[in-house]
Amino acid sequence: MSEDNPFDAKEIRPFIEAADRKGLLLSFDAGESKHSLALWQIEMDLVRVSLENAITRARGRQIDGLAERLERLLRHGTGPQQVDFVLGSQRVYYFPEDIEKMVNSGPNAAHHFALRPFSWLRCKPMDDGSQHCEEHHNEVCLVF
Repeated sequence: MSEDNPFDAKEIRPFIEAADRKGLLLSFDAGESKHSLALWQIEMDLVRVSLENAITRARGRQIDGLAERLERLLRHGTGPQQVDFVLGSQRVYYFPEDIEKMVNSGPNAAHHFALRPFSWLRCKPMDDGSQHCEEHHNEVCLVF
């Protein structure tokens, strides 16, 4: 790792490969980008690489319920659902399947759940056309 790139080379390789295939500029500095988030610049290949990174980290930390939900989100989630996990700004993320479970059981049903602090690498599309890769920290709710 260099001072310009604080991330593990093996972990960022899929991001670099996806960006190279698309001719995209990536930044990996640990600080905030000087540019604003630009959702109209979303690159779904990088969204999916971000999801794959989250799956790898969840598996590595043996958080199987989280890894399974992330895999379903990657395989069966819509593009907007995938973008919401990777780029959403909510403080706690709820998986679509868990929201559906809560809605279908009605407002008076009690749900067992676990809030898990979790972090993964993600790339954010910036208004200058670049992709800013960063470590993202959030809480994830798992409903049982």
